[in-house]
Amino acid sequence: MGHHWKSNAQNEWWYSSLTLRATASPGGGSVFLGDLRSTNDRVSEVELHELLWRARQEFPDLSLLVEMTERTRPLLESLASRGVVTWEPVPGAYSDDARVLRVVPFVDGQPGNEEL
Repeated sequence: MGHHWKSNAQNEWWYSSLTLRATASPGGGSVFLGDLRSTNDRVSEVELHELLWRARQEFPDLSLLVEMTERTRPLLESLASRGVVTWEPVPGAYSDDARVLRVVPFVDGQPGNEEL
């Protein structure tokens, strides 16, 4: 089990795996995932998929929002084209985010068969 969530308060969470770090800010029925940092300076589709799946498990009753950046948008688009995630853009005051509507399980680096 190479991943874990930590929190020092209910509204400040940090995700850590062997290769990825991210922040999570729950509030208002959603959890916002941001500040994605890979150990090799380039977040991969596999890393993003795992983060989204782990976030869905950690925050099952909250809507998942992902910081939309020039790095995350193409990854989300690629994952969506392969049926791994379904997402929609959410316009914001300063930038757009992505609401993840569906993510298939992350199983050993490959999409699983069940949806959540």
